Amino acid sequence: MQFNAKPLLISALGTVCLLGPAAVTWARPPIPSLDAQWAAAPPTIDGRLDDACWQDAKMVGSFWRVDGSARPDNLAWAKVAYDENKIYFAYSIRADANAELSRGGMIRDEGVWFSPNVQIFVQPIARAGYYVFTLNSINTQEDSKDGDSLWDCHWNSATAIGPDGWQAEIAIPYAAFDLSEGAEKTWQLNLTCAHTPVNGRGHVLAWAPTFHNFHSPAYFGQVTFKRVNWRARRGGLSLDISPAQAGMLHVNCFYSLASGPKAGTLTVTMEDPRDRRFVQRQAITLTERNQTESLTFPVSDPGTYQFTVATAKEDSGMIIAERTVSVATGPILDAWLDKSLYTDEPKARLNISSWRMGVAGRRCEVSIKPVSDAIDANLTPSRSVTLDVALDRQGTASIDLEISPLAIGQHAVAVVLDPRSSSQATASCVLRKLAGRPGTISYDDRGVLRKDGDPFFPFGIYYIQNFLTDSLLEEFSESGFNTIVWEWTTAAGYINALERMHAHGIHLIPSVQNESTSRTIQDQYFASDDTKRTELAKAYYEHTTRVIDQVRQSNPPNQIAWYVQDEPNLELLPFVQHAARIVSASDQRHPTMVVLCHSTVLEAYADVADILAPDPYPGFPDGPMLKVATYIDEARRVTRGRRPVIAVLQAFGEPPGPTGTMPTPAELRCMSYLALVHGASGILYFSYSYNGPMRETHPDHWSELKDLAGEVGALAPALAHSAGRFSATLTRPGSAIHTRAIQHGG
Repeated sequence: MQFNAKPLLISALGTVCLLGPAAVTWARPPIPSLDAQWAAAPPTIDGRLDDACWQDAKMVGSFWRVDGSARPDNLAWAKVAYDENKIYFAYSIRADANAELSRGGMIRDEGVWFSPNVQIFVQPIARAGYYVFTLNSINTQEDSKDGDSLWDCHWNSATAIGPDGWQAEIAIPYAAFDLSEGAEKTWQLNLTCAHTPVNGRGHVLAWAPTFHNFHSPAYFGQVTFKRVNWRARRGGLSLDISPAQAGMLHVNCFYSLASGPKAGTLTVTMEDPRDRRFVQRQAITLTERNQTESLTFPVSDPGTYQFTVATAKEDSGMIIAERTVSVATGPILDAWLDKSLYTDEPKARLNISSWRMGVAGRRCEVSIKPVSDAIDANLTPSRSVTLDVALDRQGTASIDLEISPLAIGQHAVAVVLDPRSSSQATASCVLRKLAGRPGTISYDDRGVLRKDGDPFFPFGIYYIQNFLTDSLLEEFSESGFNTIVWEWTTAAGYINALERMHAHGIHLIPSVQNESTSRTIQDQYFASDDTKRTELAKAYYEHTTRVIDQVRQSNPPNQIAWYVQDEPNLELLPFVQHAARIVSASDQRHPTMVVLCHSTVLEAYADVADILAPDPYPGFPDGPMLKVATYIDEARRVTRGRRPVIAVLQAFGEPPGPTGTMPTPAELRCMSYLALVHGASGILYFSYSYNGPMRETHPDHWSELKDLAGEVGALAPALAHSAGRFSATLTRPGSAIHTRAIQHGG
């Protein structure tokens, strides 16, 4: 690849590559099929399953174990019905008498799968996006599109618990699905149920076995809906919601209808944090050409605003598409600095923003005060400084703070909007100043990591350290890789590895969680009761502090960050918060990093660590590549684009199971460029089998990764300046090609 000073266009195809099935050791069951039952009258969604349509519907009478190895009888059955507007599902699942089915997750989209549940997988169009609807025994819902649980739609459900099991009834409108590419009468669909105990064992069952990973549309069954005119429903709707100006939100709607032109109506409903509803309707013309309509809503309260947007035909009232999106406003007044820490810089840039309507021209009072216990006692403490700043018409301001006189330590920066008004708002941030020392890692407010002030883009692999023999270390370095996630050793092992890798220009991210003693303590923590956990947590934190202090005192010039925790859930949030605080207090020169595997927990962990590292493994052979884009977008949203987001992508190896589930070299490239296009600050590749002898076992994959290392190295200067005068994501919602434009060096 050659690059010049002209604007760069980086593109990634967000399409799914459908691979052929891999060989297994037993006969694979055939893909099942089913004719859905036409419902002359829609069922009442109450969980009772006594409606007329269920009496006539064909039964899915038994389910396979998900790996296809057995088909146990009399554990569950399901039925499918439909009418002009919705698909209906009925489930009946056996359970032990003491199964405690009345317990389970109660928060929508958060861990519903871990309690007794049913899941419905729907792919209306072959080789396109797929949807998952999850319902547990106490009627808590979770829904997702292409692996992203932040996607939402409105669907109805009810459950009923009896002495020998439970039942579920579900209605999903066609408008929930993106049918802009059309749909045939036969859809790819799978019905599953999991974790309901029978004879003391919680089974994981599927109508169509997927042989390891539920998220494999190639193995879904086929359900036929013979009486629906799908061409009349061929339409699309996608949304982009963004701030318009202070106190306003823009709702940009992209819509189409293949059977147009038709007169239609666009209806946008907003629910504000006080549960008030605001509705705007717009007359539109539905045509095959994609069109855009923008509506503006005033916002006045901090919190979450939910938008429901629907397009309907005016003549019939048929809803073609409906989407639900939630948007959370930040604080009324926000203040942040241009860097996470400072050493020899003479100035810091303070940014102030308010989305409140009517703030143009309002004044802010800015004060800087030293935090006394963080100031070096040998230096003269800074005197407090107070500044007066006016906001511009957009409700923003940026000023330079003189920091060359500031003492080393922490300084509290406080901003007060309308300081002499009863409606004043406040914001604060901390300015950290350290003595200059080689190897200091910081980041700027665009999410770019900086080593000794210079931009740094980590590009590397987990666990490769066990195989750095036979010239692989030299090949790794010469190809352009610059980072390794180093785990499963001691503080002395980390120090030795840092020294060894420094000679080859390679940087390390050591793990706090997977330091050998820490791992042992944490495993005991997970297996203990609450009383024992308090004691183990104390031991874990004390040992963590010792490890970090030993590594810090070695002054490593090539450490990038501390890896605090891998894939924590919400239950672990307090534990990880405290661990991250301990790491930050013990070593201020290296940021903390947390790897997260569920999009729904990114917001909860947004302020826990300096670096968020989502690992959106699509699930191969044909999982959704777009999962990479949606996870990176969400991580950048919750960090407001001000902190690094590193993409952790699957490369070598496969989870245990009868099918190969590795990405192809082309899929590796696609995932990598999706991460770059959507603003990742670095890329790390993970392997289920800890990489193994990569060159020998997976030479094509290794060659592809080496090519990517060289390309990303060439792009790194442009990526580091991606928030300059011109940086735009050109991708429109629903587009198959994801594109980002960067201006660098003219």
